[in-house]
Amino acid sequence: MDTRLRKLKSGEYDGVILAEAGLERLNVEIPYELLDQSPFVPSPGQGIIAVVSRRGSEESEILKRIDDAETRVEAEVEREVLKAIGGGCSLPVGVHASCRGKKVDLTVYIGSTAENFLFQKIQVDKEHSLEEARTFISELLAAHPSLLRTSDCSDNFGEPLTRQ
Repeated sequence: MDTRLRKLKSGEYDGVILAEAGLERLNVEIPYELLDQSPFVPSPGQGIIAVVSRRGSEESEILKRIDDAETRVEAEVEREVLKAIGGGCSLPVGVHASCRGKKVDLTVYIGSTAENFLFQKIQVDKEHSLEEARTFISELLAAHPSLLRTSDCSDNFGEPLTRQ
């Protein structure tokens, strides 16, 4: 962040996009404008904290008490979308799921170039959120096959979350 701010102050940059939390953490006081976050779809699982423990352990029992069911649904839907897209390290994908009562608001961004991208919002039923998300992505990709490109690496994104 220091390098980008220095280049901004020196006139090398006309502007920069930075995280407000970073500015606050570093106690940086410069004039800035907050951007509407809706067009910036985060990576699947962004901001979700997961804790792993040995099944049946005392720690596992403690963790069950602090497990947040809505956050779990959001994480599982986001991972399911990534899995359905076939996303990995070479396809720009943003997914954000947010529980709203009995529904899940789902925002999906898939990009292959600056000119060729897709931004969609839908609402799915929380009880059937994984199936509905899979169906939505399947239909979306069938209608827009040019968005996909071959991944040149392998990864294990989209592995199911299991409750221990």
